[in-house]
Amino acid sequence: MPIFQMLVTGCARTVGLLLLCVVLLPAPRVEAYSAGVASSQFGAGGCNGCHSGGVEPTVTVTGPTTVTAGTTAEYLLTILSPTGQEGGGFNATVDVGTLAVGGAQSAGTRVIASGQGNNDATHSGVKVGDGSSVVFSYLFQAPATPGVASMTVWGNAVNGTGSNAGDRAGSDFLSITVEAAAPAPSFHFVEYKVKESDKKAADGVLAKGCVVTLDDPIFSFGDGQTTAENYEISKAKTLGLPADKNQEGGVDLAGTHLVGLQIKAAKQGALPVSSGKFPSARKAPRRSGVEVAIANPTFHDGAAINTLRLDVGKETRLLVPANKALSGSPGVPSDTTDYYKCYKAAPTKAAPFGSLQDQLKGKLLRNLQVLAEDQFGDGASHPSYGDGRLYNLSKVGEICNPVSQGAIDTVEQDARGDVRTSSCSVAPASANDPDTSLVCFAARAASSDIPQPWDGVSKGTKIEPKQNKHSKFSLKTANALHLGHAFTAPNRVDTSKEVHFCFSATVTNAGQPAS
Repeated sequence: MPIFQMLVTGCARTVGLLLLCVVLLPAPRVEAYSAGVASSQFGAGGCNGCHSGGVEPTVTVTGPTTVTAGTTAEYLLTILSPTGQEGGGFNATVDVGTLAVGGAQSAGTRVIASGQGNNDATHSGVKVGDGSSVVFSYLFQAPATPGVASMTVWGNAVNGTGSNAGDRAGSDFLSITVEAAAPAPSFHFVEYKVKESDKKAADGVLAKGCVVTLDDPIFSFGDGQTTAENYEISKAKTLGLPADKNQEGGVDLAGTHLVGLQIKAAKQGALPVSSGKFPSARKAPRRSGVEVAIANPTFHDGAAINTLRLDVGKETRLLVPANKALSGSPGVPSDTTDYYKCYKAAPTKAAPFGSLQDQLKGKLLRNLQVLAEDQFGDGASHPSYGDGRLYNLSKVGEICNPVSQGAIDTVEQDARGDVRTSSCSVAPASANDPDTSLVCFAARAASSDIPQPWDGVSKGTKIEPKQNKHSKFSLKTANALHLGHAFTAPNRVDTSKEVHFCFSATVTNAGQPAS
């Protein structure tokens, strides 16, 4: 009989490999498929509804039993070949997710519609192994939703005589746990108040008239114009150090810092010349009902997400990636840490309120605390907190959005021939993580350790010994901090005290411009 010819009389016959035979209802006959068949067409007994007479092989499916939602993993189906049944075919199906061709043993495989809204993996023709086994591989694409996926496989060992007699199939099953994708890596900062060490020094103060273009599409101006605007940058106000929150680990405390430079709307705005002159920069409109989600348990309450609803005001600072050193020039960071444009913020007084707010008045919940460790530490290891410090978070101070930044347009001229000017030149930088903002809370060292979440009654346990105050850096004591960032100055700063703890967060609703 010619190879792959099928004879439909009772159970069909194929040359080489009678791989999968199924009962096709309502017709009382069975057809063979030398190139596989969907599991939805199986009759009673799976492959053995057609194939018979052979020795049932041992069939195993191996691969990860736990996968992350939305990811892809490789699986191997192995048929241990009984003597005289050295050929093989297979079918694999899952109840959720889908299957795809791939892996180290994907030769002779394909995918077909299962009839259940996903794919089956099956063979595309005869596959002969090494005499002891036949191996197929395929890929499982996990669904986006966590849960459990059930994977059922059939492996058919055939004798290649051209008849369905002397063949037999075995099966295996695998339960796969689909876990939720891990949250995006969180990053947090303890911000310290700083000032230029010596305003008369050439490297001690930022030159006046340093103007850059900042583009924040999250909080647009709402006028249908460009979301970019020009801002004049002046003195350094804060220095943010990477912080390990609540001993979660995974933080590079020596990583890129954020220096906070004061900003104000520039005299020459980013919009085109109008009436023969440059328009002044637009001020960001006040916004109400801005909704923010802070990922990961923040206040030891076990919640995956903490939420806030804020009213947002004027621009305050530009957070610029920076390195620090006790001497010399530490250089400009070479990584992709974002720039952030900061705005004054406070909990809204209009319901509904977020989970971190009093549900009657909207005020920030009382007695919120966070344990944070950064490179400054507390000057000495505390018996309760090690190199970290426990902070009270008294109010929301600012929200900072990632922005792209660049030099202002110095080409366009107004009617008098003037051009937009800036005393500094900066390389353009795009927002690498445009969906992750920072929410900065006012922070001060705690005098009592209050269990989280607060029960509304407890005054906590008095911290003994007291936590050490921040050990200041100062030019007067010959230990001023040298900073390196895109704006060459200020290069030396003095520190005083902690002012903010900033959490990474997501703006889920940009709210509305306030009337």
